[in-house]
This record gives sequence, C-alpha cells and structure tokens, in this order.
Amino acid sequence: MNQLTGLHILEDGQFGPQTEYGVKRIQQLASTKWAAAPLVVDGYFGPATGQAVLERIKRNPWLVDNFQKASTCAHFVPSYTIVLN
Repeated sequence: MNQLTGLHILEDGQFGPQTEYGVKRIQQLASTKWAAAPLVVDGYFGPATGQAVLERIKRNPWLVDNFQKASTCAHFVPSYTIVLN
C-alpha cells in the first residue's frame, strides 16, 4: 500500500483508520489512473480493489520492493484471477 500510494502508513498488522485511508487512496488511484473501470471508494479491500492492485503490480513489478512477496498476496486478498508469475 505504501509503495503504490506514496503514503507512510505504519505496518502493524492492524486495520485501523490509516489503513482504511490507504485503501481509499488505492481505490481513488485505481479509479482515475489504473483500472479500466472506476472503483467504489469505500475503504473496503474487496475483490475489485484486490484485482486492481494485482493488475497494477503485474504490469509494473518495479513499483514494489519485493515482487515475489507482492505476487503471493493473491492468497490473502479476495482476488484470484491474476497470475503474476
């Protein structure tokens, strides 16, 4: 999230207000710049948001420090249709 948005959210394993803000920022970016279709900006990291993130990483692997780690996130987010490797 931090690498895709430029935010500096503490990585503490908790889904708090900062994380919700980060998800909304991802949704805004995806809606205006990344995705073919706009996303609902609701702070919920659902299938459409997960899909947009995975597609963004697949097309631009240099955007994340650890592509291998990012490519395994499909198992942790509700998005399973993108194969990154």
